[in-house]
Amino acid sequence: MSEPINHHFVPEVYLKRFSFDDKGNLYTLDVKSKYDTYVRSNHAAKICYGKNRYKFDNEEIIKMKNVVDLNVIEKFCFKYEDSELSQLFDKIDRQEKFTQNEFRRITQIIVDIKSRNPSFSQNFSNINLDLVSKSDEVVKVKDEAFSVCEDLQFDPKVIDDTEDVLLEKFNDKNYSYNVYLNSFIKESRAKNDVVEQLINWSAIVFSTDEKCPIVSSDNPGFSIDENDIIRNTSFSLADAFLFPISPTSILCYKRKSKKDGVAKNKNILYQKTSHESIRMLNNGAAKLCNKLVYGNSKKELNLLK
Repeated sequence: MSEPINHHFVPEVYLKRFSFDDKGNLYTLDVKSKYDTYVRSNHAAKICYGKNRYKFDNEEIIKMKNVVDLNVIEKFCFKYEDSELSQLFDKIDRQEKFTQNEFRRITQIIVDIKSRNPSFSQNFSNINLDLVSKSDEVVKVKDEAFSVCEDLQFDPKVIDDTEDVLLEKFNDKNYSYNVYLNSFIKESRAKNDVVEQLINWSAIVFSTDEKCPIVSSDNPGFSIDENDIIRNTSFSLADAFLFPISPTSILCYKRKSKKDGVAKNKNILYQKTSHESIRMLNNGAAKLCNKLVYGNSKKELNLLK
């Protein structure tokens, strides 16, 4: 069996939800081009991917993490693409109720899709290492390490030397990118924290009709703060986080002042939304995309030029 080469950062099965036929064809628009652009017909298999994007290629990380299959992420870490994503997202389109476990799983998939995106990995690689080295958590760990060295009569200079080596490595983009890749094969506390935050917000599905369909982008999902400023994630500042499910549904997580109690079902509110509101959300998707928006309607994409 040949090794996968085209690794989708937006799942192909998700892209096909926005196609205008049953073959996976959809309309796309490059809204960030500096040249005149127009709506094109494309296939889901030919957009939103990178060559060997999730393949380990740093020898040090490969040895350190004992990576046997360099394509382990693409082959085994996105299994929800097989059927689970479609089943759960279809359930939203049918406006059904969800158990707590089902809603948690939807949220885990959405957070994973966000973390797969180039906008996320670029932020990961561009961490301000000077600020990291001065953060409260790192300072605390260093203080504890110095204390251990003192107790064991080790030269504490080893701590500073180790920190210098670590910061030097993270300046190597290839090394830091492979550290990012490793987050997909180990439990990620950061992603779990985001999931826990979102599942305790209110959940509303805004629905529309075929006359004004929802579009999505090569960076699906965006947050809005209380001043209506649109951001990529920034969940600590967000008043809401919206994620397109299909041309007829967009899931909105809305911050609450108090957490929901534990319940057998996750009660999602389904709400018919005006065409004007849908087009405002479509503009949000276009603003936060890397460069590409897509959907099943030429008309709606042309409005985003």
